[in-house]
Amino acid sequence: MTKLSNWIIYTASYFPVAVFQVIRFIILIINDVNDANNASKQATIIDIIKAQDISQLIIMILSIIWIIDFIAFTFLTVKMKANERVYSRIKNNCIIDMVGFLGFYVLSILTIESDYLWIIINIIGHLIVGVFLTKSEKLYLCPSYLFLGYILYETENDHKILVRLSREKYNILLDDSANGIEAKQLTVSSHIVQIKK
Repeated sequence: MTKLSNWIIYTASYFPVAVFQVIRFIILIINDVNDANNASKQATIIDIIKAQDISQLIIMILSIIWIIDFIAFTFLTVKMKANERVYSRIKNNCIIDMVGFLGFYVLSILTIESDYLWIIINIIGHLIVGVFLTKSEKLYLCPSYLFLGYILYETENDHKILVRLSREKYNILLDDSANGIEAKQLTVSSHIVQIKK
């Protein structure tokens, strides 16, 4: 995987934060339009958007970028071609590792405010976590896979595997296949399997 694709995977994880911020921005605009109408002022939506604080606009631009990134991530994941075969059975579910990682994203939703300090803190946090994930080869922890229905498992040889099947179905499929299951290698010790339910 390239560095760019690693960053696309990571930033796609901000999709829920982006959706939350877009909804928040739309509600803010609707409230401002209603306030302008109640004050008997003629204001268009464009006028209201122009009147917003620059920090609100920065948050909105970042949110749009994250949504576009999630669409690109979805496209890349669907078009991903298998480049290896996996032969190990799944021994346990690691979804709790992925869900635990969601804490950073929830924190982003709860703490992002419209002032510059919080924007800077969130961007720095975003970059630090991104560097950690892309350098440590823990991309399988990105919740973006969870949003597409993948479940994280650990195999008998301690590798991580993302698949849309239950552990039992995967293991039965593996047992029925003499040549293993086709997969795309994400990192040295993690793979994604494209087989659907």
